[in-house]
Amino acid sequence: GPMATMRYSDTAEEVRRTARRPAMRHEAVFRHLLRISRAMAGRLDFQSAIQAVSHEMQEVLPHDHLDVCIVHRDMHVAYEAGLHTDWGLTPAMHPVVGSPIRDLLMGVEPFLISDDAVNDPRFGFDGAFNHPIHDQNLRSRLHVPLIVHGDIIGALSCSKHDKGFYRRTDIP
Repeated sequence: GPMATMRYSDTAEEVRRTARRPAMRHEAVFRHLLRISRAMAGRLDFQSAIQAVSHEMQEVLPHDHLDVCIVHRDMHVAYEAGLHTDWGLTPAMHPVVGSPIRDLLMGVEPFLISDDAVNDPRFGFDGAFNHPIHDQNLRSRLHVPLIVHGDIIGALSCSKHDKGFYRRTDIP
């Protein structure tokens, strides 16, 4: 597997990088959530709202790419901030079964975190609409469901070019 090819120096570098990223205290996260809420106030178009969320989330959850995926029956569409990929540039809805995060969208997994999505088999199944992961080198990925009244309506996804950036403690 991927761990077999990892050298000690790679692991040491990941530990140093993670150590440089201090965990935020709950009060700080709460203040950021309030700022996100204020940033969205009065925004009428979804793209503008996503940009505002992305900007306000940078300090809480740094990312090179952020998207909000909205599910409608067995189809989904993505709205992006930061890097723009074919997920967001293609206006048509896509089948959920082809989504690299289909297990999250279908409720099989409560969240997804990948240290290296480029080589993660969960994102590379037959028929996966996953070329943006490779095209934009989106290695570290974190995905959480958007749930309303117990139903999954979509997902919030953050990606970084760095390997091993996100950790379990990034999800409340």
